Amino acid sequence: TSLEILYRDLRYEYAKVHGEDEAKILDKAFEFSKKGYNGLTRVDGPKPYLFHPLEIAYNLFVIAGIHDKAAVKAALFHDLVEDTKITLDEIKQKFGEDVAIIVNDLTEKKEYLNNAHLTYTASDGKTYNDSFAMKLEHLDRVEKSNNRLSIIIKVLDRYNNLRTDWSPKSPKVWTMRVPEVQRWFKFIENPLIPKDLRSDILPFLECELQKAENYKALRALDETQQ
Repeated sequence: TSLEILYRDLRYEYAKVHGEDEAKILDKAFEFSKKGYNGLTRVDGPKPYLFHPLEIAYNLFVIAGIHDKAAVKAALFHDLVEDTKITLDEIKQKFGEDVAIIVNDLTEKKEYLNNAHLTYTASDGKTYNDSFAMKLEHLDRVEKSNNRLSIIIKVLDRYNNLRTDWSPKSPKVWTMRVPEVQRWFKFIENPLIPKDLRSDILPFLECELQKAENYKALRALDETQQ
């Protein structure tokens, strides 16, 4: 399948850098992630969810040229704790603390969802709840970690989502996304992010912000006409 082909290409490049013994450990990480994401699909279609973290791992190692072994595994695992029953302790036990630290940085706190009493004051000084609190808290936390690997994987994650997630969103959701997208413009100014990656993601963020601001203006117009 195309999933196996993509992994084969990643493994080939990984083995060239780190050797066959390390590639066999990567095989175990891939199988672990495959079992963890089993049955999950992307919101934009029937494609297996594993494509998303595998593409990020491939882009990190092959395209961005970041050959850190823990980072590649963490890229494969970055949504496991957030979206499956796999725990951070399990990842730590099987693949080491250095992998678990990055995965923890990349895990959103879902306790914000559907909890109106749990709020987060973001770096813009405003208070948010629900998914917007979750997204903004996560961006602030990853940035404060000052972990170059976590920050770059987070950008690659967002870049992949911007390029592939065309699922429909309501005007209300688009309107509320304005602060999140604005926060992303500040996030990508981080000097730990490679300039080429910053240049690649910027046009997609600009497009997303324009769409969100257009919906916000249309919604305001509708409210004045009611």
